[in-house]
Amino acid sequence: RGRFGVASRDIKLGELLCVEKPPVFYLHEETSGVNCSNCFRESIAPLPSPTCTQTVFCSRVCQTEAMATYHVVESKFMDVLFQHGLKKKEWFLALRAVTLKPLSFFLENVDKYESHNPDHGLEKTSMDLYKTEDFSSLYNLVGHHEMWEWRDHAYKAFFALFFVRCLQKSNYFGAAQSKDFQLSDEELLVGSLMIHVMEVATMNSHEIGQMEAERGQNWLLGQTVPVGCALEPTLVLLNHACDPTMIRVNIGVSTAGFASRNIRKGEEITDCYSWPFDITKYEDRSPDLLKKYKFQCGCIACKEKWVTFHDLPRSFNDVPDDKINFSPEDLPHVQGKMMNVQKLGSKINQLQQKDDFDGAMSLYGEFNAAIQQLMAPPHQFYVIARRSYASCLWVKYGNKIRRDN
Repeated sequence: RGRFGVASRDIKLGELLCVEKPPVFYLHEETSGVNCSNCFRESIAPLPSPTCTQTVFCSRVCQTEAMATYHVVESKFMDVLFQHGLKKKEWFLALRAVTLKPLSFFLENVDKYESHNPDHGLEKTSMDLYKTEDFSSLYNLVGHHEMWEWRDHAYKAFFALFFVRCLQKSNYFGAAQSKDFQLSDEELLVGSLMIHVMEVATMNSHEIGQMEAERGQNWLLGQTVPVGCALEPTLVLLNHACDPTMIRVNIGVSTAGFASRNIRKGEEITDCYSWPFDITKYEDRSPDLLKKYKFQCGCIACKEKWVTFHDLPRSFNDVPDDKINFSPEDLPHVQGKMMNVQKLGSKINQLQQKDDFDGAMSLYGEFNAAIQQLMAPPHQFYVIARRSYASCLWVKYGNKIRRDN
């Protein structure tokens, strides 16, 4: 089970659970000329980089922040970097983890990174808090080094060497830079750190997304697409479930987590690392989770092998007996409760069509409670409610952009 999070009190649907700004993030190449390289928001009036032609910023503030850290180093090899062909985009986080800091930082703290401690932050006697911005929090995340195949180790080493060569092009190593094909001790140190962060990023990175819709189109018809990736050392401590209790929404590069339903005190707060049960079949997602994240999922959706959305019960008549939440004594009131569910669902849809997402969100708690009086999940009604509520959260708080037809 590892580390996990639980509710310390009863939590209502839609409550803000957590917010984290990642210490390491990277914008995908495909959106580099449209989105700000520093905050990932749309660059309405793009401010170009003063040192390269591939990067834009949304404001002078973002440009200044980037120029004070990673961008001065990266801009000197951005043209080479964009020709890499690397499919594992999260591995760029390893490079960014280095370019955010000077070489002196790693040399001064080399003793901290000689060994990997997955229990970092658990020592109750420690005076050090577990902090997002602490490089040790990132470095000590689980990477499952011993479970990687040799060909993957070789692939990581190849790209680590490529990243080291890029850093050499920007003179990152200064006087410690090698003059021939033999890497210096300092370059080997940074290369090995990047290999480790590649493993950490593979197991722990999150996509940073934005909602996209055509101009004039209702936001509910839009799609959430990835524009970059990030490492969030605190959020990733939450365990996975294929029917998670949390919805992630990106605000700039930061992530806000909202309760996807009512959560009881003592109940676990869960995230979804991959595809939820309503999109991907158990037979497909279970081996995928095992292959990538090295664990067998034991959530209720996997234990009961819940089917995907289109095969779920879609009306009140389809509900299996073991999922009915009312007794024979309640039968006189059941029809009225069913009509209430339909009435609330219709009202929510009307408000969303009018772009009144605040009004729609105010009814979801009542809608979910009405469904629970009649049946337990899984059911299409539950999935539609979760998806629709997530869309409202993205429209209200998240990154979003209008595209031309």
